[in-house]
Amino acid sequence: MGLRMRVAEFFDRKPMDADRVEWAFIGAPVAASLAVGLVFTVLSAPTDDSWPSMAFIAFMTALIVSIPLVIVVALPLYALLRSRVPARWWTGGLAGAAVGSAPCVLVIMARSELPTWMTALIDVAWTAPFGFVGGVVFWWLAAWQPRRGCSV
Repeated sequence: MGLRMRVAEFFDRKPMDADRVEWAFIGAPVAASLAVGLVFTVLSAPTDDSWPSMAFIAFMTALIVSIPLVIVVALPLYALLRSRVPARWWTGGLAGAAVGSAPCVLVIMARSELPTWMTALIDVAWTAPFGFVGGVVFWWLAAWQPRRGCSV
């Protein structure tokens, strides 16, 4: 019952399969970017005739921002929280909301003059829901297991 057994026990407790986690790191930014494109479509379609191309541009811009964000922020956060926090949909969503609001927080901190707390809260409130969507999709792809006895 030495070190070897402890290492084996640690890896037996690993809640997620490595292949599923890799797919989750791909699927989460795509889902969050699709959510951005969908919201942009809903907000701009009634007033603009060029909404399909603008929605695609919004999707691609969000994807270009979210992929480096996953590499720089989400991977270290996943490594930090993997063994400390149970994999639940709401923990994935909260972690995703934190990752999704990271660029907004960095932009707020980089400004020469700090905005009021209400302006900063509104800025973060626009980006956190998209991160929440990405976090829930990450959980769904990486950790979700159908219940025993379910026919799904």
